[in-house]
Amino acid sequence: MLQHTWHPDLFSETCEQIKRELLTTTDLLERFPYPLLPPAFDPSTAPAQPSTPRNSCPRCGSINVKQRKDGSWACHYHSYGRRCGRVFEQPVVIQYQKFDSEARWLSHLESKYRWAHTQRLHAWNEQILGECRQVILKRAALIALDQHERYVSLQAEDVVTRCKRCAFKEDKGFLRSYQAGLMQERVRKARGGS
Repeated sequence: MLQHTWHPDLFSETCEQIKRELLTTTDLLERFPYPLLPPAFDPSTAPAQPSTPRNSCPRCGSINVKQRKDGSWACHYHSYGRRCGRVFEQPVVIQYQKFDSEARWLSHLESKYRWAHTQRLHAWNEQILGECRQVILKRAALIALDQHERYVSLQAEDVVTRCKRCAFKEDKGFLRSYQAGLMQERVRKARGGS
């Protein structure tokens, strides 16, 4: 059985490689400078966690309370399979904060801070792709055609003859990595990447 020892690259990998090569040119980096890294997140400058007045249960302090048709209030809080279930005439008003600790609030702010920088990087990447998409796709298509021609030509250094069993064992590892690469390419396209 004829066995290929060399396989063409995935088209998306070829596009990424060409994009990296284009980014090494000074002309492109002068027109689209890389976004500066923001300073590290400083918790001391973070704003205080906002709080809003909310109705709550006088017994357990839960904000999961509902007013009934008869005007009384009922607590619907559940904890470890036990519910409060208290019925009361007037709820207590508390200052509710979404995050129960200062550390969680700061972690939330830090993730928003990092997300903003990630969005700037995505915008920069889209700018470059918008400018160079046709060049990247054209070069990648030419490389893919050359690689396909080499694959189909069955050159002596690219093929070996194996029995069915040995060919299957050798292909098994390649097929797994190739399918994983195809899956990554599908995910990238689904997310809107090139």
